[in-house]
Amino acid sequence: MNDICKRRATKAFNYFCRSMNIDRSEVVLRFVESAKLNENEGVENVYGDNETIACVDMPGVRRKRYCVSISNRADISGDLVVESIAHELVHVMQHRDGRLVIFGRNDADMSYEFEGIKYDTFKTHMDYFTAPWEIEARLNSRKMVVEFNRYMRDNASHRVIKKLN
Repeated sequence: MNDICKRRATKAFNYFCRSMNIDRSEVVLRFVESAKLNENEGVENVYGDNETIACVDMPGVRRKRYCVSISNRADISGDLVVESIAHELVHVMQHRDGRLVIFGRNDADMSYEFEGIKYDTFKTHMDYFTAPWEIEARLNSRKMVVEFNRYMRDNASHRVIKKLN
C-alpha cells in the first residue's frame, strides 16, 4: 500500500472514530503485512479474497485497546481499505456496546453472542458471512464510506489526498 493510500485510510479512520464517538485512546489503526493477518487466530476473510484484508483484535488479557489491522498489500484498492476500516469499527462499536461478545481465541473454538443470542463455532465461511453482526457491519460500513467520500468532496480534501488505486 502506498503512502497516499495510507494517508487516506488514516483520514477515514479518524473521521469514522469521530462520527461514531469512539475515543481514539480506545482504538489504534495499524498497517501490517498480509502474512501477519493470516497468521492471527480468529481472523475472518470478510470479502471472499484469498487473503485477509482487515481484522480487529478486541481488548483482553494481552491488549488494552482495540486494534484495527489493515493489510499492507499493494494490490488492495483504496476504497476497499476505507470500507474495511469502517467495517471493523462497526465491530468495535458492537463489542463496546455489549451487543457482540466473542468467546475463544481461534477458529476451532470461537463462538459468539450477539444481542443475547448465542452462536456456536461456524463450520463454513458462508455461515459466518451471514451472521447478523456481519450483515450489520457490511451495511453500515457501506453507508459510512458514502458519508466519508461526501465529507472529502465537500471539504476539497480530494485535492490534497488523491486516490491512486
